[in-house]
Formats: sequence, structure tokens, C-alpha cells
Amino acid sequence: MGLDEVMAAVAELDWKEHDGNTGLHDKLRELDRREAHQDHVTRIEVRSDGEVVEELTFPLGRVIVGRSPDNEIYIKGKFVSRHHAQIVSDDDGCLIEDLNSTNGVFLGEKQIKKHRLRDGDVVSLGVHELVYHDLRHDEDTIEDQLEDQIDDDGKETIEEQETA
Repeated sequence: MGLDEVMAAVAELDWKEHDGNTGLHDKLRELDRREAHQDHVTRIEVRSDGEVVEELTFPLGRVIVGRSPDNEIYIKGKFVSRHHAQIVSDDDGCLIEDLNSTNGVFLGEKQIKKHRLRDGDVVSLGVHELVYHDLRHDEDTIEDQLEDQIDDDGKETIEEQETA
């Protein structure tokens, strides 16, 4: 039984996660989302006032961030330049570069011109934040967490049931 079948069963039965949420359903949705974009290596969360406004994933290549609607990451904000920064993903990782914006790009309190991003880095553009996630290092962690969650619940895994 694959992920598609599990997600179809969850949708068909209209299952809702209990208030004492284990996070298992969210992890299944994350797997489903990842399978739709298997060639994507970068996930960017766009935050405003600490809340996630948008989540985007991208394959290898160049992504422009700015106030102009023609950008791949469009941020409507008066402190964001029309073409504020670029994010370049390659086989070695991901780099963010300021495109001579008016208000700059910040990593924490430090203004940066060019920076190699690490998973979890939070970059500020005006009042907006971009949170970088490297999907290449994330590939097996959700599957492992799902397996651990099922094992921790004391239920037999499918493999254990088949050998019994």
C-alpha cells in the first residue's frame, strides 16, 4: 500500500486528527506534497509578523524575490525592492544574494550581500522573513519519523504483520 492509497483512504473516511494531535497526519500531507515536487530541492517559507504567509518549493536554478509581481517569490511590502534578492540553488546547496536593494538583506542582525544558506536560516527583507529549508537533507527524515511514530505507538508495522 502506497502513500496515495493511504491519503485517499484518509480523505474518503474524512478522518480528522484528535486534539491530542500526534502530528502523523501533517507528516503524511508533507510526504504527499513532496512527492508532487520530487525534483524540488528548496522550500521557502515567507513570513510576515511571524506567521507563514506562503510556502513555495523550487527546483535547481535561480529564483528572484521582490515586490514586482513577475518575481517567483512575490512579496507585497513597501520595504521590499522590486527585484530585492536572488536565491540560487545548485548541486552544492543554496546561495542568497542581495540585488542592490534599497533596504538590504539580513541574516539575524547582520546585513549580507551574498550568503550560503543552511537549513533553517531566517533571512529578513524589510518586515518579511524567508525561512530556507533544504529538501535534499529532508528526504528520509519524515519517513523515518513516521516509522518511529508507528513503532512507538506499540502497533505492529506492516512488515511485522507479514512475517507473523
